[in-house]
Amino acid sequence: MALARGPGRPRKSRGQPGVNPRAGNLGRDAIVMRALELCRTESLAAISMVRVAESLGVQAGTIRHHVGVRDELLTGVINTFYSLLHERLKISGDNASWKSELRRIGATWFNLKLEYSGVTQYFATEDRYRIFQKPRSGERDHGAAFMDRVFVVLRNAGFTPSLAAECWHQLALATTAAANEISTRHSTGQNARFLLQRAQEFDHLAGLSFALPALAKLDAEAAFINSLDSLIRSFEERLRIEGPK
Repeated sequence: MALARGPGRPRKSRGQPGVNPRAGNLGRDAIVMRALELCRTESLAAISMVRVAESLGVQAGTIRHHVGVRDELLTGVINTFYSLLHERLKISGDNASWKSELRRIGATWFNLKLEYSGVTQYFATEDRYRIFQKPRSGERDHGAAFMDRVFVVLRNAGFTPSLAAECWHQLALATTAAANEISTRHSTGQNARFLLQRAQEFDHLAGLSFALPALAKLDAEAAFINSLDSLIRSFEERLRIEGPK
């Protein structure tokens, strides 16, 4: 499965920088989507009503009129994030095994977290709205629906509730940690020059001489997929041992 590369900055509209020429027709959905687009390059935790208003060329009061308080903006952005995740997971093989389906879910979740790195940074540091949202009346909680989808896959595979819970925890942790490391440019491959310099300085240390040059060349995205495969294999073995007899 192809992995998404780090996104560039979103294109600005023509005319006055940062102004949306359709600002006069703003509604809640457009505002929330704009805030999500800002999360390609900015942390959601730092995005304010004023920041969204500036990016659209309107007053902050206009944003509050359509969206409400900032909490409603945050939960709207994350709910839209999970809605996009559902869209990308729509197509699946009729006879797909739980292993291939879980791998597809993990890789797609990881890719989306890379694409909207500001949402991922929020997931890594905040407690509210990481999964369960506060949707408007008649609106679906897409985070809850996504969690339900994963648990149904695991239940149908024969996982016990406790094993399914641990699998979810490990999958959520792995996708967030890996995507956040890459998007904040903390992966080893993104700091190869520094590591190779250190390898030369510590060439008298057997352990560093042995593996530090390879660490500097590590492809963090490929390493995530390898770790995802290892995670699935480990739960396959645990399912064999701990699952229903």
